[in-house]
Amino acid sequence: MELAELEVRIRDFSRQLLQPTIQRVTMVEHEQTEMKAEAQRASHLLQELALTAVKVEQQVQTVEGFQSELSSWDNQRRQFQVDATENLAGMRQDLDNFRYQLERQDCSIHSVQRTMDRVVGELSKVQESSESERQYVEKRLEQQSKVLNAKTTDLEVKLVSLEARHNRLSDDLWGEETGLAKVTHDLATTNDLVKAHGLELKAMRQDKASVPQLEAVQEEMNNLKQEANNHIHALRETVNTMIGSVKAHFQTATNTVSAHNAEMLKE
Repeated sequence: MELAELEVRIRDFSRQLLQPTIQRVTMVEHEQTEMKAEAQRASHLLQELALTAVKVEQQVQTVEGFQSELSSWDNQRRQFQVDATENLAGMRQDLDNFRYQLERQDCSIHSVQRTMDRVVGELSKVQESSESERQYVEKRLEQQSKVLNAKTTDLEVKLVSLEARHNRLSDDLWGEETGLAKVTHDLATTNDLVKAHGLELKAMRQDKASVPQLEAVQEEMNNLKQEANNHIHALRETVNTMIGSVKAHFQTATNTVSAHNAEMLKE
């Protein structure tokens, strides 16, 4: 019984002695398990951090690329802004010029409009005056038509009279031409006579005629020649006078008709 109690006591003592160790070991194992789990979580976090770092680096590179592109875009924007500013300044200047031109055109249009209004008023007056003038002209034309018919009849009568007078003058002229032909025949006869006298003079020279005979023959020839010249001169003056008279009559008739037509056109 004592051995059994001793064994029981030893067991209780051993159990009491080992129980804290067992508890500590159990706790250590539990802590170890938790630390392994924590280590696994830390390892997983490290992997995730590594991936995140890679992604961050990629994003940094992307951001740097964006930054370079943004810098390039900013330079382009600044250049475009400078160009746009210059273009805007030029456009403003052009707009000012256009505005000035428009103002001038507007003034010109107003001036033209006023001129057109005045022209329309003047045209209205001219139309009214033209209408009255047309009526007056029609009335005057009717009157002048009657006068023209009367003047035409009178002119025809005068032309018939002038034609008759012209015929008479032509007859007189042909009569004078007949006289001129006669004088020409007389001149031919005189020429023959002169030739005959010339032959006689030669004969007289050959026969040694006296000086009084030669002077008498020469005086007779001079008289015949002077008479022939006087006849020719008189005939020429008569013909020229008749031709001038005919021309004067025709010129008078022409001037009368022209003056009458001009007066009719003027009226």
